[in-house]
Amino acid sequence: MKVIAIRSIRWYQKYVSPYKGYRCAHAAFHGGQSCSQATIEILQTATLTECPAAVLERFSACWAASIQLNQSKRKSKRRRRQEDDDAACCSLLFLPFDLLN
Repeated sequence: MKVIAIRSIRWYQKYVSPYKGYRCAHAAFHGGQSCSQATIEILQTATLTECPAAVLERFSACWAASIQLNQSKRKSKRRRRQEDDDAACCSLLFLPFDLLN
């Protein structure tokens, strides 16, 4: 059972992961291993009864990291928009005054 799961994950790493960017949210946010690599390690070291809980815990942590990454992306977009708005407002100062009336 573990061998089939590990082979399936390796197939995913080889054929699917390159198209989605190689890194899960957990690896992007915290650094270290991707969830697929961590799952392989869990399968190799944990007992069959421990594996589901350990993998679920890792995926939950990845989901939480995804939320954190998305929130920081939204904040940086908001900052950029605000900076763009500031630049747009300032650019009106260079127009001739009669065009503004």
